[in-house]
Amino acid sequence: MLKSKTYHSFIHLYTLNRQMKHRPIGHLPVHIVYRLAGSLPASVIQELKREREALFIQAEAKINALPDQVYEHFAAQCVVEIGEGIEQLLEKALHEKSNGPYHLEKEKLARIVIDSWHWLAKEYGLYVYAICVMSNHVHVLLRGPEGESPLDPALIMKTHKSFTANQCNKLLGASGNSFWAPNYFDRDVREGTFTRVAWYILNNPFQAGLVQSWKDWPGTWLHPDFHDLFGG
Repeated sequence: MLKSKTYHSFIHLYTLNRQMKHRPIGHLPVHIVYRLAGSLPASVIQELKREREALFIQAEAKINALPDQVYEHFAAQCVVEIGEGIEQLLEKALHEKSNGPYHLEKEKLARIVIDSWHWLAKEYGLYVYAICVMSNHVHVLLRGPEGESPLDPALIMKTHKSFTANQCNKLLGASGNSFWAPNYFDRDVREGTFTRVAWYILNNPFQAGLVQSWKDWPGTWLHPDFHDLFGG
């Protein structure tokens, strides 16, 4: 077993990821993905869990073979790659293996979701870079307030989900029904990949063949600070 100082830091991050625990929202950009209740069949969820576990097993084998001289660089990179791999598996399943519901294809519901993030930004000092509301899931890219303590992600997501579920269910005539799946996926955006991640989020509707440009999708929002960069 390797005993470098970085090893213990890696184990902490690795354990958080493996146990699906969410880190506080600090000054680094965070990509959050969450979905509608019932949007993935139970069999697909089990398949995702098996594929996710396989990613961790592969990472462990790679990490245990690392010499101390390169451990610090590659161990941290491994944690990031696990997160990216899980994100890709989830996204693929939501696009290819979902059998509904697709409530968020309704523009009024998508607007409720977007407006809720704008309220949270004002209330808690979040900086929201981009939002993309797809028919059965949502992407958000954000960070916490500069120069202040990190925010509790459980508080942010509970506030957002509770309000939007209530409002959306009212419009659907389904008050009291589960609207969101209970968990969500989040990962820090590593240095040098922000533009790629933001573009991926914005381009989701285009990649799904729904529009010719991300700007044509009513469920997409981009912070005005980045309109020049992404052609908003």
